[in-house]
Amino acid sequence: MHPPEMNLFAPPRVDVDAASAPRGAREAWAEGKILVTLRNGATLPQRCVKCNTECSEPGKQKRFYWHTPALYLLIVVYVFIYILVALIVRKKATLIFSLCKNCKNRRRNRILLWTVPFLLAIAGIALVPNEWMPIAVGLTFLVGLVGFSRSAQILAVRKMDATTARFSGANPAFLRTLPQGYSTD
Repeated sequence: MHPPEMNLFAPPRVDVDAASAPRGAREAWAEGKILVTLRNGATLPQRCVKCNTECSEPGKQKRFYWHTPALYLLIVVYVFIYILVALIVRKKATLIFSLCKNCKNRRRNRILLWTVPFLLAIAGIALVPNEWMPIAVGLTFLVGLVGFSRSAQILAVRKMDATTARFSGANPAFLRTLPQGYSTD
């Protein structure tokens, strides 16, 4: 469900409930396992999005980008064309969210762990020259790249439209504390 379209010709309305609601109450909501936010700088409650614990530090701002998955077909034609088109048509959302110290440390450790395949690939190039080495190095590098990118990711963009962005990866307990669906009352 999307926020209602804005009528530019209607007289202004004051929503007393929204004015007294805490910051972020109308900027984010949950739809099942999906976190839905407004694209123009939504601020989530000051709780960890991964474990739902209270965070004492203010949230960090992060930009997320998305384009339709059909653009990946351009990689078959030419990678440079894909990159150029993706940069032109991508949509952007800004989100301010928090991570607790435990989740930050866990994320950092996973990222460090996934640098091992990169180091093995470099060592393999330098130490073991044979005909199978390029394949082994390439596969090791690819496994490291996929693992590294998955470990670094906190929230994953699933879709963006003109006004909202949809994310997966938030803790279900965190999502239960948000309004369910979009409410206009």
